[in-house]
Amino acid sequence: MKNERNPIDRMKNTALWLKEHPIAILLAFSLLVRFYNIDSPLIGAHSWRQTQTAMIARNFQEHGYMFFYPQVDWGGNSPGYFESEFPIYSYLIAPAYEAEGFGEVWARFLTILASLCGIYFLYRLVRNILGERIAVWSAGFFALLPLQVFYSRVVMPDMVMLASMIAGVHFFNEWLGQERRKHLILSALCVSLAGLIKPTALHIGLPLLFLAWTKFGKGMLFRKALWGYAAGVFLPVALWYYHAHTIRLDGGLSVDMSDKWGNWDLVLTAEFWNRIVFQSLAERHLTWAGFIAFAVGLFLKRESVKEKLFDAWLVAVVVYFMIVGMGNYVHEYYQLPFIIPAAVILGKVYGRYFNWKEGRSAVKWSLIAALLLISAAGVWRYSVYMQFEDEESSAELKFASAIKNQTSPSALIGLMARNDPTLLYLSDRKGWHVTMEHVANGQIDSLVQSGMTHLVGADRYLRQGEKSIVDSVMAKYSKITDKDGFFIYTVGEGS
Repeated sequence: MKNERNPIDRMKNTALWLKEHPIAILLAFSLLVRFYNIDSPLIGAHSWRQTQTAMIARNFQEHGYMFFYPQVDWGGNSPGYFESEFPIYSYLIAPAYEAEGFGEVWARFLTILASLCGIYFLYRLVRNILGERIAVWSAGFFALLPLQVFYSRVVMPDMVMLASMIAGVHFFNEWLGQERRKHLILSALCVSLAGLIKPTALHIGLPLLFLAWTKFGKGMLFRKALWGYAAGVFLPVALWYYHAHTIRLDGGLSVDMSDKWGNWDLVLTAEFWNRIVFQSLAERHLTWAGFIAFAVGLFLKRESVKEKLFDAWLVAVVVYFMIVGMGNYVHEYYQLPFIIPAAVILGKVYGRYFNWKEGRSAVKWSLIAALLLISAAGVWRYSVYMQFEDEESSAELKFASAIKNQTSPSALIGLMARNDPTLLYLSDRKGWHVTMEHVANGQIDSLVQSGMTHLVGADRYLRQGEKSIVDSVMAKYSKITDKDGFFIYTVGEGS
């Protein structure tokens, strides 16, 4: 008993346990690096998407947690009901908004927790198929590639989606091995959740079909459990998005996504693939050194049939790129699902060919050099993104403060910011998105009659010559401020 209580023995036992469980070290380190700037306000890269997610959470807290009727802040004098993805992420962070300043911190922490779950389940999945060594490397790349770190601490549901996809495949693989019903149910729940958060996540069906084929062959078509599984995945997704669409049909708000799909004229251009493959995947997601290592990994020998799961996964992602062409062309975070199979392919390169004991092996030193370049490029890329979250230099925060100071909490503002809701969220005001068409077509007066009290905007969202048009149309109203690239007009009562 004395030996067990000896601090030195405890340290030795802990060190031995950590050596046998390297995933614990990886998870702890991943948690640590993601804590940096966890209390940052929602500014910087993709603040429009983050604030849209966060304002739904804040409205849940303010208006009674009506899960089936998410609300946004640009509904003007309407409730602002929104045709949204399944709002489970916003719903879970909503209670934190009862404590001032804690909402964003808890939201980021929830994203971090989801990313850690994704890392862990990827490790489990790869270990079952390719062994411990490759699993650790794969999980390491998935955890620490630069944009993985950045997007795993933002206020967006994408990490919950990725973790659900990975867990879904893991549990499905477990079911194929043991045929225990609980694994199939857990898989269906996870995959369905991923599809509820983003229907594009259902491209994961191709890897799942591949796994089923490896187990049952053509017989999979006659397995009742698989048909029940498919129904369990697709039915909740179909029901939610039918309900969400009825919100729009009943006069609710929506973000038009029709231009993000089926852009075949774009997909069939060299510019599309240059932007996706080289400018986004190679330069930002993997870094160039990581992209070269990934390209090498594509030609490694597959040592088992099941290993080809990750090839099927990669093919599924490419198909998804083509179907959601414009979405991927415009937004880099649309490519986050690519990192799952890419991390495994990188993990195979390092897991099979990196060995400290090989002395002066050219392969070893080449892999070390690549790893150093990936790390250096990753740190630089991450630091660039974090610069945009600097509070002292943020023009949005300063202007949001001005809006708060110049308007009452009940004010309804018209925001000219190209449908970017960031200022609405930061200023904690509700109102309308106002475009140049509203100004040029004389619709400002009708918005005033609907209750708009202020028109606010940012010069950078206006094209050349448009600011003079705004000033001309708004000349009959009182201008509160027009400096530092922002302007505020008082246009109605209740200011």
